[in-house]
Amino acid sequence: MQQSSLCLRLTLEIVAVRWAVESNAAVSVTKGTFEAMRANPGIGRAEALRCGTLATMNDRSVAFSAHPAYWGAFSVVGDGQRQ
Repeated sequence: MQQSSLCLRLTLEIVAVRWAVESNAAVSVTKGTFEAMRANPGIGRAEALRCGTLATMNDRSVAFSAHPAYWGAFSVVGDGQRQ
């Protein structure tokens, strides 16, 4: 029974990718998301993903990082408000 509860807890939310993205984009968004969660432990996962996306959009070291095709595929599915 404990294992079922753990599986349910782990599957209440996921980060979905709606189309194929470049590996660098996935790394950038994921890194920014986890950095936001570490810096602000009280924020929800959807807000952390938003912060990671904004960091990726504002990264001037990649010429096309501001284009939605680079960062727009990522979304939280589930209860993104939870911490």
